[in-house]
Amino acid sequence: MKKIRMMMALMLFAMIARADNQYLVFQTQDGTETSVATENLVITFGDGMLLTNKEMSFDVADLNKMFFMKSTGISDVLSDEADGEVTAFLPSGIECGTFHNVNIARAMLRPGVYILKSKSKSVKVIVR
Repeated sequence: MKKIRMMMALMLFAMIARADNQYLVFQTQDGTETSVATENLVITFGDGMLLTNKEMSFDVADLNKMFFMKSTGISDVLSDEADGEVTAFLPSGIECGTFHNVNIARAMLRPGVYILKSKSKSVKVIVR
């Protein structure tokens, strides 16, 4: 039943989404939020999983809610390099890892403050 409600909600989201909603945010039962750019986004369901074409997947039973979000200034800073490799650092300078793109970095990092460094920029971000 939850799967049917989730699919219906997703279809409703697709109908009301506007061009100014640049991210779809997935919130899990533990409160973790992961955002994904809506441009060229494809979502499929299979075997109790929600799958995206952006290398993200979620257990439908673990999803609390999904909602659209407009871009913020911090999100825009690395948007031109969203598909480029980024390295994450703690504010103390300790390296946390290198990721294929900003969205994967945000999905994999624990909540906290990080410095994301791309080829041409370094920015402070908050992962919730």
